[in-house]
Amino acid sequence: MKKKFCFFVALAILASFNTPSSMVAKAADGEYYGMSIDENNNIDYITYDEYHAYDNLSLNNEMYLPENVIISQINNNLLPAAIIGDDNRTQISDSQYQMFPYSAICMVKGYFDTDGDGIADTLYAGTGAIVGPKTVLSSPRLIYRSEYGWAIKTEVLPATYKTSEDITVNPYGIIEDFTKLTVGMYHNTGDPNDAWAILDLATDIGSQTGYFGTNSTDITLNSEIKLIGYCGDFNMNIAHTQGIVTHLETYKFYHNCDTGSGSMGSPLLFGMNMVGIHLGSIDTNNNSACKISSYIVGWINERLLEN
Repeated sequence: MKKKFCFFVALAILASFNTPSSMVAKAADGEYYGMSIDENNNIDYITYDEYHAYDNLSLNNEMYLPENVIISQINNNLLPAAIIGDDNRTQISDSQYQMFPYSAICMVKGYFDTDGDGIADTLYAGTGAIVGPKTVLSSPRLIYRSEYGWAIKTEVLPATYKTSEDITVNPYGIIEDFTKLTVGMYHNTGDPNDAWAILDLATDIGSQTGYFGTNSTDITLNSEIKLIGYCGDFNMNIAHTQGIVTHLETYKFYHNCDTGSGSMGSPLLFGMNMVGIHLGSIDTNNNSACKISSYIVGWINERLLEN
């Protein structure tokens, strides 16, 4: 999905969010629960029945590791119950970027037109996770923003990093072509329930990087989880950290994993199962996340079958 683009404004990276007060928008046939734009710029709205079609479905899409991807171990030390004091993030080394799970972490960039002239002038950068051969989960705020609409241009950069000499390395290239971009209605509700985005790529990158798959894994209060994401204060490189679930609902949860600017959209893992999409901080002790519930699992499973 390529659109007119001219970037000339400094990078803007978000770590926290403000709840908008806008009303729930309406599609032509009434209330909607998400929307998609395809490669031809056609927009479809997700209905109630589509949104809940996979409620309570139990699926288990196993992660995929191609032969040339090596598993890199993640430290499992548990953090204190609050994000206070020492920074517990650990930046990964350059040699780990082509090791799973880091190989399946991608930077997601959304270029937006903020003045209505049809040319992108602001960039928002965050994190995504490769969950299928051609499927990425990330934050909707990197794809669609209520104040600007759809991104003029979207890029996925799997396992990109900067060296100590500040040289950018893209081991799997830059993906700019998509068959469909789908977002929840976070732009209307401001609720982490709706803070999800599904990016359908035109490229089978998962066969090179490996991918997480998805499943509706049960987590509970105090479940130990991990977050892997990009951090602006680490020169937009990947770091990992650990924490616990501090609040849990059907479609969202809060956690105390340390995060940085650029972490929005990062996967939250229970073991090696992706259970959440990080959104941003809500106070000094908690971050919010969209839970990978059964309806998201069902949709991802459809894409895995199609691809």
